[in-house]
Amino acid sequence: MYFCSKKVMLNTFKNYLLINNITIQNEDETTISFKKDDLYYLFVIYKDDPFYFRIMLPNLLQVTDNKDKIIQLVNDINLKFKVAKVFIVDDKNVWISVEQFAYTMDKIDDLFNRIFILYASILEEIKVKIKDL
Repeated sequence: MYFCSKKVMLNTFKNYLLINNITIQNEDETTISFKKDDLYYLFVIYKDDPFYFRIMLPNLLQVTDNKDKIIQLVNDINLKFKVAKVFIVDDKNVWISVEQFAYTMDKIDDLFNRIFILYASILEEIKVKIKDL
């Protein structure tokens, strides 16, 4: 089955969360916020592209007087990991976004699982590097 509408993608991810006992915090027509492993994530789709989605981890770190070191950390993580983007929002918060295109539902749960495996690796890398900040 192809993702031909935004509702299909959103409902597919919602179903994944429910099957995996992940609590949905809030949802609207393009976003599901949820808590996994004590972290708050956002699943976001875009009306103009039913095949594209992001799973974002907002406000992971705060940028204070350590901005240069945080920028270096962001750059290091971006160079090391595929499909993940680490960025600074409003000059004060570090976010992570894993972005994908999914054209079919074949093995979609495997794709979602892989994203959270990637997040675990990124978060572990950040834990190691943040000790030097």
